[in-house]
Amino acid sequence: MAKFKASDKPVEGLTALKKYMEEQTLKMESAPNNEERDQFLVDTLSEYSEKMGSLSTIYKEGDEEVEKLKVEVRQLYEPLSDLFNQKYPLKLVGEVRTDLEKQRKRREVEQLNLEPCKLESEAQRSQQYEGTFKKIDEIIENLSIKIAGVDKHKYKKAYEVADTLIANLLEARVQYETDLRENKISSIQARNNFKSACQLAIDSAKPVLEKDLGWGDYLKNLMKCLANAVITVVSLGFSRGFFTYARSESIQAVEQAEKDLELEQTTPSCCK
Repeated sequence: MAKFKASDKPVEGLTALKKYMEEQTLKMESAPNNEERDQFLVDTLSEYSEKMGSLSTIYKEGDEEVEKLKVEVRQLYEPLSDLFNQKYPLKLVGEVRTDLEKQRKRREVEQLNLEPCKLESEAQRSQQYEGTFKKIDEIIENLSIKIAGVDKHKYKKAYEVADTLIANLLEARVQYETDLRENKISSIQARNNFKSACQLAIDSAKPVLEKDLGWGDYLKNLMKCLANAVITVVSLGFSRGFFTYARSESIQAVEQAEKDLELEQTTPSCCK
């Protein structure tokens, strides 16, 4: 802490000290934890001691304004000194200040040690997200290919409904990525929102697509495949708890659904 210098003016120096102590007291009162409060406390007491200990270098007795400021500064100091003595009855201000500095440096070292782990974790999470988005994109792309095979003239209504389904699923996918990237909500909430949006889109399209194209089981598998794609984000890479896939009424229908959705009965490819 800086002492008063011979070139300093007593009134200006004491006024600055008074302002500093008032500001420090306010910071101490609003500090979020005991350690920060103690830091403000010892800094303020140290500054007072340094300044007042060197006051004689710039001031002798007799100035009324200076004497008034000395009283005001002392009044700010005394409750802080009492507080310190209550908290640390057997320690000096300098000792506590040194202890706090050691604690701060220890935390900095710990933070540096944790930083590589944090970066690695973020990289793993980003890689995991990319894998999930890729799965979702592949599932939607497979649906697009299936829709492209529909006779739009013969099944005009079904084609339009299927096209709307694609648009709604893409919108849900974009929102899901936004939620994960911005990290404003939990990954679990983002996953649930995505699943709900997909379920709503599929349920809205299902009556027409099931009636006109016979896509009942296909749409069930589509929803379950989308749900399985996002399980890995929450389970940190462990693909457990997969939903099972509905069987079509005929073997031929099952084979077609599995081909279109790239599903396998043991480990569905859309979930790899």
